[in-house]
Amino acid sequence: MSKITVQHYKTAYAYGVRDAKTGGLTGWRTGSLQAAHEMGMEGISINWDKIVIGERYGDLPETGRSFNYADNTAEFGVSLSNIKGEKEIGSSMWFSDRKKVEVRGILLPVTGSDGEPLILPLDIDQYDF
Repeated sequence: MSKITVQHYKTAYAYGVRDAKTGGLTGWRTGSLQAAHEMGMEGISINWDKIVIGERYGDLPETGRSFNYADNTAEFGVSLSNIKGEKEIGSSMWFSDRKKVEVRGILLPVTGSDGEPLILPLDIDQYDF
């Protein structure tokens, strides 16, 4: 199995842009690639060069994207408690009983439901390419 790269995300995003114009229905088994596709469909611009190290409490979700239980929807990426070296968001206190881990990924221009930074994680397993 290969690890996900920026190029994989760019490809999924490009399919999303195309599907928005043509009514296509491309689907992805890797949740974070599906998120990139959805952002392409919605016209959300991503700076592919904005790669950061972030911190979060708990391991990465197996799907490659966090879930908002209050709204019963998937986030566009993985939630972080903070970008490394920056202040944590307030809702992090609810998860501080979990192990804090570092995650590398593409910082998204959108935030999670609690205002937390979101990333498309790099170097995770992917099931599509």
